[in-house]
Amino acid sequence: MATLAKIYADAGEKAKAMELYERAMPLATGEEALKIKSQLGRSYIESEDYEKSAAIFDELAKADPEKASHRFNLGISHLKLKAFDKAVPEFEKAVELEPGYGDAYQYLAISYNQVKQYNKAIEAAKKGLEVAEKKAGLYCAWGKSLEKLQLYDEAVSRFEKAVNDPQWGSYARKQIQRQIDLKKRAEAIRQQQG
Repeated sequence: MATLAKIYADAGEKAKAMELYERAMPLATGEEALKIKSQLGRSYIESEDYEKSAAIFDELAKADPEKASHRFNLGISHLKLKAFDKAVPEFEKAVELEPGYGDAYQYLAISYNQVKQYNKAIEAAKKGLEVAEKKAGLYCAWGKSLEKLQLYDEAVSRFEKAVNDPQWGSYARKQIQRQIDLKKRAEAIRQQQG
C-alpha cells in the first residue's frame, strides 16, 4: 500500500497518496513503519497541515533523535505554525547532526530572525553559504537580519546576490527597494531631529 501511495504522490495526486499512507501506517512495523510515517509527515507538510506534520515528526524525532531530516521537518512544521521558539532548536539540532545541511541553515537563519536573534541569523547564513548548493535564500535571510540591525546598505548588497534566482529573485528585488526606502526614512528622521 505504501508503494502505491508513493506512486500517487509522484503523480501529483497528494490527497490519494496521503489516504494510502494513513491506511498503510497501522499495518507496518519497524523500519517500514518509520519510513511510511515520514512519508505521511512530508505529505502533511505539502498539504499545509502543519499540526499533523508537527505531531508526526515529533514522534519520529523521539524515535530516532539522530536523524537530521526528522528534526528539519519538525522545524519546518513549527516555523509554518509560527512557533518560532520551537523551530529554532530543531534546526540547530539538524545542523549539529548534519553540518552540510544547507536548507537547515537557511531555515535556522529565518527562525533566528523571527525570534530577534539577528547576529545568530547572520552566523547561520554564513555557515550555510559554505555548504549550500542553493544560496539565494541564505542571502535573503542575511539581508533581513541586516535590515533589522538598520544596516540598509549592507542588506542591499546581500539581497542583490539573490535577484537572479528563480525562487527568491522577486522577493530580493522588493527587499532592495524596501531597504532604500527605509534608509531614506531613517535619514529624514535624523534630519528632523537634528
